[in-house]
Amino acid sequence: MSKVTVAWHGDTVKAAVRAAEQRAVDAASRAAAERARSNHPGWKDVTGRTSASIEAMPSERTADGVRGLVGSSLPHFIFLEIGHHGRKGDRTLRRAATIEAATIGARVRDALPADYRR
Repeated sequence: MSKVTVAWHGDTVKAAVRAAEQRAVDAASRAAAERARSNHPGWKDVTGRTSASIEAMPSERTADGVRGLVGSSLPHFIFLEIGHHGRKGDRTLRRAATIEAATIGARVRDALPADYRR
């Protein structure tokens, strides 16, 4: 009977995947913010202040993975997003986040070290 020795690198792989997740979510959040700044057909930004207020915040690690946040620093932005007084909202942030969220899997794969990818 032969003996086989296995070197376990699970903790190293786990750390690499977690770091890749965080980088991927940060990149997707930044892309969503940029998409929202440049694509808002439901409202006009005369001064540029509203578009400039859209930003991605640094991602946060949660019990389930990583959470990315995209938002605006302007209090009135919520009315542009969801609407008010019978006026329909544009859903600028939701639309941009939905599109960019679909890219997270590929972004994680691309953020992993080459020897971890297949």
